[in-house]
Amino acid sequence: MKKTTPHYQGGSENKTAFVFSCPGKCEEKECRPVAKTTGKNLETLMKILNEKLKSDDFIRSKVTITNSWARVEYPAKTGRTEAKKDEILKEKNLLRLLDEVKDIEKMIICSGNNAKLVVSALLEKKMLNNKLKIFFLPHLGTRGINMKIKKDAAGDIIKPGDENATYRRLEAIASDIISKIKAK
Repeated sequence: MKKTTPHYQGGSENKTAFVFSCPGKCEEKECRPVAKTTGKNLETLMKILNEKLKSDDFIRSKVTITNSWARVEYPAKTGRTEAKKDEILKEKNLLRLLDEVKDIEKMIICSGNNAKLVVSALLEKKMLNNKLKIFFLPHLGTRGINMKIKKDAAGDIIKPGDENATYRRLEAIASDIISKIKAK
């Protein structure tokens, strides 16, 4: 069985990796990456992907989940919630992330700006398999998807307070991922 830490969970399959920003208080407490609301949103997104793709590839135990930064960050512990850009772009951190995703065969899905930044750096340095599909999503926390996703998968505007707004936003994200998966 692959190890699980607050920042990393190795999947039982090497098809897909999700990269997030950094572990926080909830991840430290649960000793697993992507907990609480962001974790719930990830689980819902994977469920939608499985349903629409008629697949079972998107299950937490099967996918690798990691972060652009391995250290736990939250105000009471470190005085901040994120690593600095220059920290995540240091060679040591890039090599750590590369080691965690080097066996991924199909796709890496990045959630948030820091994930995008660090995976883009690996791409620029030609350190990742060039056959991988790379997807950049807004951060899957409530604030991230509320700020970035304004329309559902059908193109209808999602108004604040709309019933099932979070689900509709996650459906829109899933629809975008699926269209890119199917693109040649």
